[in-house]
Amino acid sequence: MATKVAKDETTDVLETLEPEVLEKTYEVGPYTFTQKPLSFFGKIEFFSVVGHAIEKVLSGGTTLNDLLDVPDYDPSTPLARTASEADVFVKAIASVVYNAPEILSELYCVILAVPRNVRAEVKEVIEENLTDEQGVEILDTFVEQNWEVMVDFFKEKMLPLATKIQEKVQG
Repeated sequence: MATKVAKDETTDVLETLEPEVLEKTYEVGPYTFTQKPLSFFGKIEFFSVVGHAIEKVLSGGTTLNDLLDVPDYDPSTPLARTASEADVFVKAIASVVYNAPEILSELYCVILAVPRNVRAEVKEVIEENLTDEQGVEILDTFVEQNWEVMVDFFKEKMLPLATKIQEKVQG
């Protein structure tokens, strides 16, 4: 949330500006989805699905080093560093999708806030009817809506909570 301070001759006025919430609507088969930023539970569920997929990949014999193996590059070159980071990201996603393909439709259900009681049917519909353009746009919108918020959520809220729990368990 950003704040803007406007001053006039007699008083200071504090105006709170809400960040623009990007919402998009998609028609897929008989369903209409409105994509919004993830809720508190949506964030938790998103990381649960990703965590389950990573666990499945690792249980299949892949190691974190294999998953995040980076080719050699010259770190002094920004383009090489960026390309290397992209290689790591693409390799990790490809490995997860290869070893846990069900993650895609489950993640789309989380991203689109599909109620759990209709997810099985919705997964079938989106797997058959989601266009390339819609699929990419949903992911792009997800990043725009949630990336910074999710990083802050886990870094600023969940990490201190996990540290506190760990200290209580050890003490």
